[in-house]
Amino acid sequence: MNTDTDSVCKSCGEALRPSEQQLPAEKPPAKGPRFLVPDSQTVHHQDIARKWKFEYGFGAPDQTTRGLDVISALLSYMEKPHIDIRTLLNETATMISKQFGIREVTIGLRDKKDGLFRYVASVGIRPEAEAALRRVVYTIQDFRPDGNYRGTALGKYSTLYLAEDNPYTESEEITYSHPILLGSRRKSLTDSVEGDYIDVMIFGRGDEPAGWIEISCTRAGKIPDITTIKWMETISRIIGAAIICKEYREG
Repeated sequence: MNTDTDSVCKSCGEALRPSEQQLPAEKPPAKGPRFLVPDSQTVHHQDIARKWKFEYGFGAPDQTTRGLDVISALLSYMEKPHIDIRTLLNETATMISKQFGIREVTIGLRDKKDGLFRYVASVGIRPEAEAALRRVVYTIQDFRPDGNYRGTALGKYSTLYLAEDNPYTESEEITYSHPILLGSRRKSLTDSVEGDYIDVMIFGRGDEPAGWIEISCTRAGKIPDITTIKWMETISRIIGAAIICKEYREG
């Protein structure tokens, strides 16, 4: 009887079961030029280029992309030889409302002549309320923690004002955009009601207050989340840099 030595255990001499037999080693592939084999998994490089170009210009943006679009627009404006701060603020208010879904946005500045603070840009405010806002004047004391307005400081830049803390003075009550909604009840910790707002300070040279961004609720009726507030702080710092840059250019 002939015995296949490859099917016998070299230690004990017993026959190996098929599962214990060693399979012959595979030969390495022959060397040569590599070619892509057309199949259902291959793509054309031009399809990749088209996809990225479309998504860059028309893809559904997330919050990060929207925020970066605003920052990019502000930086582009600062590159201009002449900076018109009021035009910049009007465009910024519009971008904030559009990109972050904020129902009402206002921005104010400190007047160099008298040192008082006034609203200079607004979006989403009814005409009567906007006209009233333009007549409101603040002092630097109004923006301090021990000032006339009760709020919760979230950090160096941002303060949250809730309607229950009566953050409006008697002279400001006409500035409510939807007074009929005053006294609405909240159903969750993120719900916003008429009278809520967040102030984000703009600082100029010497870390002195130069203005502020004021945002209300989102279009979904929610208090802006922390990520949105952080974006507002970044935007406020760029505006502050623009103000400083303009002052240096003008001497």
